[in-house]
Amino acid sequence: MIRSFLLLFFSLIFIQSSFAQSSEPLACGTDPDSHEWFLEFQKNRDTYRTTEDTLFVPMTVHLVGSDAGSGFYSFKALLQDFCILNDDYKDSGIVFYLDSVNYVRSTVLNDHEDFSDEANDVIRANHVPNTLNAFICDEAAGNCGYYWRVFDAVVLAENCIGPTNHTWAHEMGHYLSLPHTFWGWEGTNYRVDDPQFEENYKGVEHVD
Repeated sequence: MIRSFLLLFFSLIFIQSSFAQSSEPLACGTDPDSHEWFLEFQKNRDTYRTTEDTLFVPMTVHLVGSDAGSGFYSFKALLQDFCILNDDYKDSGIVFYLDSVNYVRSTVLNDHEDFSDEANDVIRANHVPNTLNAFICDEAAGNCGYYWRVFDAVVLAENCIGPTNHTWAHEMGHYLSLPHTFWGWEGTNYRVDDPQFEENYKGVEHVD
């Protein structure tokens, strides 16, 4: 029940966040092959236990700055954004709580404009086990955010989170194994009334 709700919710959150980010929204950089668990879940739903209980999930947030110790995201803004994240998930039965806040001095990660081994090494070195890890940087490999599956972490660009933005909720959906429900339609001005719609858009993903 929770995952069915999240799948629909997740697609709506992305639509809302895409318009909120800017007139030219940046992409989500999550690897499309990150969802093996979700595909397995869809095939074997009856083997997984469900619950109506509220799930309290610990999170470690890493505020990333320069090597010199400047450029960290505001702690006050973080608390506001964290409240928005929980508000976005309030109907899902999931409540995130701050287990710890970590300040990371790393220009390599803070300013990474593409995916690199050096940036990944910083994430690996600072990852806190048994919590969900979120890194807030100035740059996120040219994206608004992405989920890095190797160490279960999300990375968020500072200019894509804030009072009117829902990028964090979107990337947490990936963290929780949800894929894009519109994969293959990004940047496409499709028309459902096109008589050749099924032929032209064959193979794209649909909300089920």
